Amino acid sequence: MAKKAKTHYAVLGLISLFPMSGYDLKKFYDRSLRFFWSESFGQIYPALKMLEEEGFAESQHESGARGGDRKVFSITPKGQEYLRDWLAEPVEPNPVRNELLLKIFFARAGDIKPIIDHLEAALEVAESRLEFYQATSSAIEKENPNPVMRTMHLLTLDYGRRSMEMTVEWVRNAIEELEKLKTNPEAKKENSQ
Repeated sequence: MAKKAKTHYAVLGLISLFPMSGYDLKKFYDRSLRFFWSESFGQIYPALKMLEEEGFAESQHESGARGGDRKVFSITPKGQEYLRDWLAEPVEPNPVRNELLLKIFFARAGDIKPIIDHLEAALEVAESRLEFYQATSSAIEKENPNPVMRTMHLLTLDYGRRSMEMTVEWVRNAIEELEKLKTNPEAKKENSQ
């Protein structure tokens, strides 16, 4: 079998937690995984179709809460094995693409003010995410009785929390350095050239 796109593994992993419709999957991504993984409806539905065609998932029709019919997917034993095989594979390195760092890299003396504005916006986002991680941590502790899953979920959350703490520290330092640059005579000289 050909190697699947990461979307297929992500979808399969989520339906291994409990049966979900495509809509449920998207809601789960947006609520729980959005800071380190996201999928669109345009990725989820084709993945579900392919996973079902290949016997990794199965579906059944259920009555929806609003009266309509919905298709709910669950993982099959073949899908469980496929997911376990993927979990054992080495992780591929992800290329880093950070627009803020790219802008900082190309900025010159005359660009300091907009860069500080970008950094202040990034600081707001990072601080907001830190608040989210703290609130989510206690929810995971309360809502997840399975000690293995709870630990795995808390580990991913801890990664996000630590990343945001580092981001907050780095952004504050970057703003401080740029504020110093604004008063540096050499920087002013470059700006006038």
